[in-house]
Amino acid sequence: MSKITEIYAQYKAGEKFKTVTELLEESLHIKNTFDLVGSNKTMQELAEKHSKYFKRF
Repeated sequence: MSKITEIYAQYKAGEKFKTVTELLEESLHIKNTFDLVGSNKTMQELAEKHSKYFKRF
């Protein structure tokens, strides 16, 4: 069984996973969308619009 299949099975069974904020114990502040999603312009626009972690400075 692949790792993603195992993780999905755990999720379907109701297991809760830690969020990025819980792992870092603080918000993730990203200055540039490139750092979050790479050079794809469409993904950068989506990250700017929808990510709760993307903060404009």
